[in-house]
Amino acid sequence: MTRFGRSRWTIPALMIGAMALNARGAEAQPAKASAAAPAKPGTVTGTLTVGGTPVTLTHAYAAGPIDGDKYVVELTDQALPEAALATELKFGGGQGLLRSGKAQGLFLYVDAKGFVVTAIPFAGEVRGNKMLSSVGSLPSFKVAAGQVTGTGKMTTDDTNQGWSYQAQFTAPVRPVK
Repeated sequence: MTRFGRSRWTIPALMIGAMALNARGAEAQPAKASAAAPAKPGTVTGTLTVGGTPVTLTHAYAAGPIDGDKYVVELTDQALPEAALATELKFGGGQGLLRSGKAQGLFLYVDAKGFVVTAIPFAGEVRGNKMLSSVGSLPSFKVAAGQVTGTGKMTTDDTNQGWSYQAQFTAPVRPVK
């Protein structure tokens, strides 16, 4: 007993009890849902922002695998013609509709684990000329059952090039030709 009439273990025991109650209360709280990829294949929910001007991303396309385990993911502001997709999704020289300004969006070259090898915005004044390499991993990326799903985000501080994006996407994987 201490001079206050309690054992020296009372206060630590009360602190442990309070921490346990807090932990139990946290379990009772509904978990914050992480941003899930859109359910409908071929869609994206997100925005590419260049110089403060947002581009709403609505369509998602993917091709691969390339070099064994890499995928092209193209997120655009509009549907692309089916006849143009084989050329559009070509790594190294594709993206004709994005490059010409007929569509706006983001090109990602991603490995099967979700590491973004290359990210290129195609909008406004940075149409294809502000490429980033070895960007890092997407918060989520999965290749299964013939489609890719994923989420990604980069701020203007991350890119250091005046553009940013945030997106959740699902896209059927097209074979590489």
